[in-house]
Amino acid sequence: MKQIKGGDIKALREYCQLSAAQLAQAAEVTEEDYMNWESGAKTPTFSQLLSLLRVSGIDTRVYFKQVCILREHTLLDFLQSGES
Repeated sequence: MKQIKGGDIKALREYCQLSAAQLAQAAEVTEEDYMNWESGAKTPTFSQLLSLLRVSGIDTRVYFKQVCILREHTLLDFLQSGES
């Protein structure tokens, strides 16, 4: 699987219009850990990424088909495409 970048995590937050605190809670991490994802200092685990996608209303099947299997888009491209 491609590595998720900080800009992708930030785009996800902006897309779903939730706060960093809300997304951190959904992923069961501290807000500090979440902000480290956005800055690119750390990356979420697979299960944490799933939690972020679900709380954001992203169809995980469509996401993984486009981003991971076909490798056509980054998460940011996927969000901007409107396929979510």
